[in-house]
Amino acid sequence: MQKLKTFLSRYNLVTAPFFIILSLAAVTLTPWHIYMHGLAWQNIALFLFMLCATLMSITCGYHRLFAHRSYEASPVLKFFYLVFGACAFQQSCIQWASEHRVHHQFVDQEKDPYSIQEGFWWAHIGWILSSKKANAARPQDLLNDPLVMWQEKYWKWIGGLVGGLMPALIAHFLWNDFLGGFIYGGVLRLFLAHHITFAINSLAHTLGKQNYTDTNSAKDSWITAIFTFGEGYHNFHHWYARDYRNGIKAYHWDPSKWFIKSMNWLGLTWNLKQASQEAILQARLKMQKKRLEQHQPLSEKAELLFDEACQKIEQLKLKKQELSQLAEQKKAAFMNSLDLQQQEFQQSFKQTQAAFYKQLREKKASLVHSIDQQQLELKHSIKQTKKALQKQLKEWSKVAKPA
Repeated sequence: MQKLKTFLSRYNLVTAPFFIILSLAAVTLTPWHIYMHGLAWQNIALFLFMLCATLMSITCGYHRLFAHRSYEASPVLKFFYLVFGACAFQQSCIQWASEHRVHHQFVDQEKDPYSIQEGFWWAHIGWILSSKKANAARPQDLLNDPLVMWQEKYWKWIGGLVGGLMPALIAHFLWNDFLGGFIYGGVLRLFLAHHITFAINSLAHTLGKQNYTDTNSAKDSWITAIFTFGEGYHNFHHWYARDYRNGIKAYHWDPSKWFIKSMNWLGLTWNLKQASQEAILQARLKMQKKRLEQHQPLSEKAELLFDEACQKIEQLKLKKQELSQLAEQKKAAFMNSLDLQQQEFQQSFKQTQAAFYKQLREKKASLVHSIDQQQLELKHSIKQTKKALQKQLKEWSKVAKPA
């Protein structure tokens, strides 16, 4: 009995049974449903939509937006990330992001929640099944976000309803396959989404090259990038986590980068952060030099070439700073000129307005005087006419009297 208690104490008795049941359901229900009902294209489409929505919410939302603040997003896009991120059943957004920040701060160290130094299995899924809890303080920037805190409160309900019941109901009402919708859009989708995400912690710290830094175990691999929605360029990411991209080249497979950029064109994301080209070149150059030195000492000519390259990069950086300062100065001068023009326009407008009102008052006074004069003339005319009529009436009355 004591041995059983000791054994069970090693595992999280919520997540471990959940992952075991999910895995068994995915590998048994999926082939059973295919055998019994065939493979309907509607179920495949539903599976792909739910998988992409879930993984994009993890990579673009949980990871690059909330954990690293590599860009800013509208409330509409945040809501999408938080709803479909909950469907991944990888804890709430604030918990996920908090633990990930600890991972970057203490990568490959004892405090790293999913350190690859503990082994591939531990980094992949062992840390989730373990009863050992990550010591991750909740950051204030996420505590201040009302949408994040709303999701923190209801993420399990959101994940169950949107990630499980919704695909089943869609399949039920559109092609009469409730169970198929639940299996493909819920169970199988969740099983694959888990292992694709977990591969970033395990495979991306094992397979590939260290192109930017060798101070940690993160690797760049186009193979890992293909099925992790661009997260495979992990060495660059650990070198500069604030960049909204993982694959910095145009041809690097990074759907998350393309999605964030496309949302920027629509006005739903902004302030996209990027590492400078000069810093990227310097980091790559230093790593190439270090890699060459590991095989054999560099010749004086090679050392000279590296030094010249570094000097050119520094010159380029200084030139860029000068151009940036010049642009800022021109911008400031233009804004000052614009302010002066605005002040002159306002002053001119006030003068014109004052002259207009003065002219209006003069015209009003002239009009009032003219009306008063006309009224006096009219009164005088009426008085004269009245006198004339009275005189004529008197004359008529004399004529009309009998002799």
